[in-house]
Amino acid sequence: MPTSVTPEPDGPAARAGTAARSAPGGASGTGAATTAAEDAGARPARGVQEWPAGPGGTDGPGGPGGEGGGPGGRGRRPGRLGYAVIGVLAAVLAGGWAVIMANANNTPGIASQTITYVVRDASTVEVRYAVAKARDDEVRCTVDAFDTDFAIVATSRITVPPGTERITRTDVLQTSKRATGARVKDCHKV
Repeated sequence: MPTSVTPEPDGPAARAGTAARSAPGGASGTGAATTAAEDAGARPARGVQEWPAGPGGTDGPGGPGGEGGGPGGRGRRPGRLGYAVIGVLAAVLAGGWAVIMANANNTPGIASQTITYVVRDASTVEVRYAVAKARDDEVRCTVDAFDTDFAIVATSRITVPPGTERITRTDVLQTSKRATGARVKDCHKV
């Protein structure tokens, strides 16, 4: 909001103008005479806001250089408390994201684990695994074997019927070429 400077009729600017007129040589035509409006200074340009003098100087609020957020100033910088709040917030968000990513492909209440696998020869692999679930749920899982490029060379679908909470099984898979690993994965309720 623009402000304007208007000289007060009996303020310091008016007294300065009177003093200039009554000073020796002030009215003699030498060009030293000034009016009260000239002594008060020019009005600020439209749209320019005048800032009051801050503590320790006249450059703007907050002191010399306008460091309090005035024109050309840098504004307030956060203190240690601000950095601590930002750090705690970042840690909470990172922890929440880690929990989401850890459970992204899991079905709550169903846990599957590959215990061991043995590559018997170029066409068979033996895999031992366990599946835990709620007693009343029917769960379907995929058991597969893969090669060095993680291409699937054998797959089998198994079903864990209702009435059991945990099973441990050993399956032998026939592979299309030599496997390098096997696993149980993608267990979900039917």
